[in-house]
Amino acid sequence: MDPDPSHCCAATRQTETVQTRLYKSLKLWSFYADLQESIGTVESTKAVYDRIIELRIATPQIIINYALFLEENNYFEESFKVHAGRQTTDVGRVRC
Repeated sequence: MDPDPSHCCAATRQTETVQTRLYKSLKLWSFYADLQESIGTVESTKAVYDRIIELRIATPQIIINYALFLEENNYFEESFKVHAGRQTTDVGRVRC
């Protein structure tokens, strides 16, 4: 029988420092991405989304938002790469 995923994540969170947990907080990164889309530049917004993907905390919704943002700013090839590239990775895995 598989262990409960929420239990696994809870145990992992207890061993991480507060700084690490905050640094990998999807809520904070999502807020930062929204803020950059509103008042930042295209380049700064792309950097935030790229960092979210690099940290491996991106959800399918984040990927869709990033692809739509790129498309709205006429970065069509990059938009396609983001969307198509994420389809081949492990989006459905449990994240801690």
